[in-house]
Amino acid sequence: MDDTGVNDLPVLSRLRVSDKVYQVLRERILNHHWAFGQRLDLQRIEESMGISRTPLKEALSRLEMEGLVQIEPRRGTFVTTPTCEEVGESFDVRGVLDTYAAELAVPRVTSEQLNELRRVVGDLEELVDDQDWDQIYQEYLWLDNKLHGMIVDIAGNSRLKETWIHVNLYSHMASVHYGRTRSDVDVSLTQHREMLRLLEAKDAEGLKRIASDHVLRSKNWLLHEIAKRSKQGDNGRQADSGSVASGPPTNPEPRNQCPC
Repeated sequence: MDDTGVNDLPVLSRLRVSDKVYQVLRERILNHHWAFGQRLDLQRIEESMGISRTPLKEALSRLEMEGLVQIEPRRGTFVTTPTCEEVGESFDVRGVLDTYAAELAVPRVTSEQLNELRRVVGDLEELVDDQDWDQIYQEYLWLDNKLHGMIVDIAGNSRLKETWIHVNLYSHMASVHYGRTRSDVDVSLTQHREMLRLLEAKDAEGLKRIASDHVLRSKNWLLHEIAKRSKQGDNGRQADSGSVASGPPTNPEPRNQCPC
């Protein structure tokens, strides 16, 4: 059985290859197919995707600008390990952005948008009822992110959405990497239901409060979990076995989590 984990990477056409490479690698980093600090095997990526080094370098440069990889001359390209401070700061800024989005969204939300939000909350409820938590966790995070992103979309400010997407990267990476407990997610789902209720009631002040509290609660839980696992020597959820990398992280100075 082939255990290299490279056969499932798509072979790409020559049209805008670097954009496609960027999208594939970005998705894999955000969803923890590659572990924090892991060195990427660029030659194997090229071979697996049927591409040359030029579009790969262009894609990696974009990922470096986003803070998702670190390119170190003569050493290699490594998946970024967000520090405890970076994760906390990401949540802090997200709290401000989500609160502002809530204020803008209330007078703009339509009945069609409310119906779509109800569907997403309903999908989250169904997932939480599933017994196989490890199997559905990634889908839960995707729906959770979709719900918050929809509220930002409803706010109708393109610069707000652009900033929100960028700021959300490290908090999302940490959530995927460290996971969440069922009890924590139950509380989060209760807050999602309340956010929907407040949007339906056109209660801007109430929605702003719970949006801020929701992000703050997620931040505090995750930073506590990072600190606890750091003391235990546990780096979080394992990366997907189907990764294209050169093995365990080899960077002698990784951006490790700081004591929180």
